[in-house]
Amino acid sequence: MASEVMAYTGETMIEDYMSVHRRNILIIIALVFVTAAACFGSTFVTQMSSITPSDVIDVLSAHLHGESGPIYAFDAAVWKMTVPRIILGVIVGCVLALGGAIMQIILRNPLATPYTTGISSGASMGAAVYIYLDVAIIHSTYFWTTAVNAIVFAMIPVAAILAISMRKSITSTSMILAGVAI
Repeated sequence: MASEVMAYTGETMIEDYMSVHRRNILIIIALVFVTAAACFGSTFVTQMSSITPSDVIDVLSAHLHGESGPIYAFDAAVWKMTVPRIILGVIVGCVLALGGAIMQIILRNPLATPYTTGISSGASMGAAVYIYLDVAIIHSTYFWTTAVNAIVFAMIPVAAILAISMRKSITSTSMILAGVAI
C-alpha cells in the first residue's frame, strides 16, 4: 500500500489531470455540436410542416454534391430561405458574443453588459421613439429605419460614458455605475 502512494508522483498527477481535462473538453465540444445540430434540425421541422426531415436531408445532400434539390419548392424553402437565415443567425450570435467579450475586457469587469452600461436602454428608447412617435433620424419606407434609430440612440449612452471616462480618476466600476445611472 505504501509503495502505491509513493509511486504517484507529480508527473503522474499532471498526466491524469490533463487526460481528464481533455476528456471534459471533448465532451463539451460534442455537446455543442449536438445542440447545434438539434437547433438546425428543429428550425426545419418547426418552420416547414409540409417538408419532412428526409426531404431536408435530400435537399442538403444534393447541394453538398453540387446538384439542385429533387423538388423545386422544397429546394427553395430549405436552401434559399432557411439555410441563409440559420447561417446569418450563427454569424450574428458570434458577433454579439464577441462584442460582449470585448466590452468586458475593456472595462475589466465580467458584469459589463449592454444592460448595465445603458446601451440597450438607449437602443430600446430609439426604437420606441420611432415606433410610437414616428420620429426617425433617417426617414425611409424600408424596414431598417427602426434599427437605424435604435443604433443612433444606443450611441447616446456610449457618448455619455466616454465623456465621463475622460476624467482621470474614473475607474471601470465607475463607468459601469454611470451606465446604470443613465
